[in-house]
Amino acid sequence: MKKLLLSILFLTPLAYSKVNVIDYDADTKIRTYCINGFVFTQYDKTALVQVMSETYRRDGGGTVLLPMGCINK
Repeated sequence: MKKLLLSILFLTPLAYSKVNVIDYDADTKIRTYCINGFVFTQYDKTALVQVMSETYRRDGGGTVLLPMGCINK
C-alpha cells in the first residue's frame, strides 16, 4: 500500500504539467519541449535533459547556471 501511495504522489504533478513541442529536427532526431515554462530536449526517444543557461553574477563573482525558460508567444 505504501508503494502505491508513493507512486501516486510522484505521478500527480505530471498530470498538471503543460507540455508543448517547441521544435523537432528530423535530421538529428532532437525534440525541444516546453514543460511548465522550462526548456527540455530529447534525442530520439531517450531521457529528457533540462536546458541550462549561463548568466553572470551581478557582484562579479563568476557565473551561475539557471534553467532556461520558455518564451511565450
